[in-house]
Amino acid sequence: MKIEKTIYAWPKNIQGEEIQTLLQFIDINDALHFELIWTGDEWIDCPGELFEQALIRGMSGAENWTTAPKESFVDLFFPGALEPRFNAEQQKEIKKFLKLDIEDRVLEIATHIHAEQLDLANRPLINHVLRTMENATMMPSVEQMPVEDKIKLYLGAVLHKTLDHPGSSLWPKVLPSDLAEWGIPRDVLAIVECLTKDYSLIKYLGQERDQVSYLTSVAANPLARLVKIAQVADEDANRQRILWMRRIGVSPQAGSDDSVDTTIAMNLSEEELDFFMERATSPIDPIMVEELLNDFQPKFEQLLASFSKGDPDEVAAEIERLYRAYVMFGGFSGSHVNLDFRDTFNEFLLASSRYLESTGGMYVLQKILEDFPDGYPSFAKTLTEQQADPKWQLGRIKILHFGPKHPIDPVRREEFFPEID
Repeated sequence: MKIEKTIYAWPKNIQGEEIQTLLQFIDINDALHFELIWTGDEWIDCPGELFEQALIRGMSGAENWTTAPKESFVDLFFPGALEPRFNAEQQKEIKKFLKLDIEDRVLEIATHIHAEQLDLANRPLINHVLRTMENATMMPSVEQMPVEDKIKLYLGAVLHKTLDHPGSSLWPKVLPSDLAEWGIPRDVLAIVECLTKDYSLIKYLGQERDQVSYLTSVAANPLARLVKIAQVADEDANRQRILWMRRIGVSPQAGSDDSVDTTIAMNLSEEELDFFMERATSPIDPIMVEELLNDFQPKFEQLLASFSKGDPDEVAAEIERLYRAYVMFGGFSGSHVNLDFRDTFNEFLLASSRYLESTGGMYVLQKILEDFPDGYPSFAKTLTEQQADPKWQLGRIKILHFGPKHPIDPVRREEFFPEID
C-alpha cells in the first residue's frame, strides 16, 4: 500500500480567519485523498478536497512543511502535532490485525475501538455492533445480493460506530484515513462515513448535522440504508434493550434516533418491516429468559396470594398487565422462552382464568385476546392440556367467542377444540 503524507502550514483556518493552521494531506494508492486539521490538541478529519483544490487554484501563503526539521517549525508553532497518534502497544495491535483477512480484521478493529465502551443501556457497545451486523446480513433482500455487496454490507455494519468513538486511553479517536490505511475499501468507507451523523469537523465547529438531511443521505446509499435499519431495530426499537434502559432510569429515546422517523425515512418494504418487527421483539441476549422469569415469578406468586383477598378489579388489571408483558416479549413464539418459564406462565393462565370466572372478569381475557390474537393458541392449548373438566373448558372457550369480527381464524380454534361448533 502506497501512503503519502504531506504537512502544510496554511494561512487561514477552516472558518476563513487569518490564523495559521496546520494541515495534513494523506494520499493512499493515488486513489484516496484525506485532509486533516490540527486543532491544537488532536487531528480531525475535514471531508472532501477543500484545501487541495485551494492549493491547485494557487492559494497564497501555504507552505509545505513536510521536510521541515521537527525541532524547528512544526514543534515550535504546533507542539504535539507530529507525535504518534497510536502508542507503541496500539501499533503492535495494528500490525497484528493487518495480517488478518478483511472479514476478521474489521472484527478486531471494532473490538479494539469499542473496548470497555458501554451503550446507553450500560451494556458493552461491541455487542450492539455485532447484533447490528447480524441483523443487516439477515435482511430479506440480502439473499439476492451479489457476493461483493454482501461483503461490503458485513464490513460496513461491523464498522458502523467506529467514527463515533470519541477516543480514550485504550484507543484514540479513529479517522476515515486510519480505516483506509488499515485496508478498508473505498465503498465500505462510504457506508461508515454516511452512517456517522456528526463527524469530527462538525463536532469541532460546535455544530450538529440536521436529522432530515442525515437520514436522506443514508437512505440514498443502499447498503448504508440496510445497516441503518438493522441498527435501529436493535438500538432504538428492541424491547429487551428498552427494558434494560428503563431499569437504570434512562429514557429509551435518550441520545438515539427516533425509530419511527428513521423507519419512515428508510421507506421499508413490507418484507423489511416484518423483519424489523421480528428483530425488535426478539430477545437480544440469552439472559433474557432468566430476566423474564426473575421478573415474572415473584409478581405471579404475589398475584396468586391476592386471589382470595384482593380487590377483583385490581387483580384483573394485574392479570391483564402481566399477560401483556409476556406477549410483548415474544412469549408465544416458542423459540425464545424456555420450558420452565412457559410452565410458569401456563400455571398463571389457569389460575387467573379460574379467578376471573369466579369474579365475572372474563372480559379481561376477552380484551387481551382481542389485542393479542397470537396469544389465543397458547391459552387454548393450556386449558386443553391441563384442565380435565370438558364443561369447564367449553365455558371458557364460549366466553372467548367474540363473533364474526374476531381476528382469530376459526380453523385455528378447531385445531384445539374440534368439538366446538
